[in-house]
Amino acid sequence: MPPSGSDIVIDASAVLDDKGKPVVRRGRKATGPSRSAGLPNREYGVAAVLVVDDDPAVREFVGDLLDLEGHEVRFAADGREALASVRAQRPDCVLLDVMMPGMSGHEVLAELRLADGGADLPVVILTALADEAQTWQGWSAGADYVLGKPFDSEQLLQVLAYLADADHE
Repeated sequence: MPPSGSDIVIDASAVLDDKGKPVVRRGRKATGPSRSAGLPNREYGVAAVLVVDDDPAVREFVGDLLDLEGHEVRFAADGREALASVRAQRPDCVLLDVMMPGMSGHEVLAELRLADGGADLPVVILTALADEAQTWQGWSAGADYVLGKPFDSEQLLQVLAYLADADHE
């Protein structure tokens, strides 16, 4: 049945290699399933994740998923709000939608990468435009990972765990 209203569809086929592992830019390899690994914040034992999406249903779904995994979740509904949030308190990771009013996710990412301390901030792009060209555009903009919508929640959690691994480079 096709999605309707605020239904979220989970699709396990998003950007996986032939072994079913997430494909990450710069030759990174996935570490495999690790739901509890998360993004440990060195001070609090949880990760602070900024979810940036203009769709309240997506923000709520992703927020609930991350909250259940023990992450500290903050939200921004557009690019300007996201940049202000990062300036006010740097998160451990940003989940960034591409198509938003005002500033696109690619424009936000470009500003984040130029900002003091933003070059190494893990950013995962979430996009409904997950064809090969859009994926390449996300990587070219500096994303650490590009995940298509609808996305597999397990894959998102694996990517976050992987990005948290200090030895992944």
